[in-house]
Amino acid sequence: MAPTTTSATRPGRIARKWTEPRRGAPRPAGGCLRCPARAGGFTLIEVVLALSLVAVLLSLGVLALGRWYDSSRLPEGARRLESILRLARADACARGRRVRLQFDPESLAPGMVWEPQPLQEPGVYVQHPAEWAFDLPVALLRVTRCERRGADAVQTLTYNDDEELTTEEGNPLQPVTFYPDGSFESAIIEVAGRDDSELRIGRIDLDGVTGSITLRIMTSVELEEQYELDAEAQEGL
Repeated sequence: MAPTTTSATRPGRIARKWTEPRRGAPRPAGGCLRCPARAGGFTLIEVVLALSLVAVLLSLGVLALGRWYDSSRLPEGARRLESILRLARADACARGRRVRLQFDPESLAPGMVWEPQPLQEPGVYVQHPAEWAFDLPVALLRVTRCERRGADAVQTLTYNDDEELTTEEGNPLQPVTFYPDGSFESAIIEVAGRDDSELRIGRIDLDGVTGSITLRIMTSVELEEQYELDAEAQEGL
């Protein structure tokens, strides 16, 4: 009977001796003692895909932030203008001088002026020296209407309506005066955003009778409805 040949006794083969791993030795990664561990890290394709995803998310975030910033420019500017009007009223009381919101004849930009010497030079207005008077939000909005309204609009002493300014839309840009006794002229101030994509209008109503100054951000439809209410109110005077 011929002897049995095994892999360990075949010519040219070397028998491999199995050794039991010593107790407490760490197991290779992957959980198999006989299989080599897979190298860690990411492939180039995985890295490129991850970076592409991050770039898309960042671009979407920047776009959303830009839209939010654009949509907040008009309300922010309108609130700042409302605050400046309230400061003008308080300043007129504190200084005992008339303070006025008026517009540059060339640029139509709003500015705050005051009457420093009402006895020696009545009706002569110069740039207001207070810091808040230089903080008009001209970079955020433009005034599209400033029109005196109400029975008390005739109390102004030093206007020259022959040189009245108008906007590009044909709306009046009339000065509004705040008096030392805390009163002021009734007026409507409308502001629009600098960006043409801004479709809303800010409207500040100055009621010289009640002494209230209110701000509303309105759509074009709401503004037209308000015009109808204004016309009815004017007819009732």
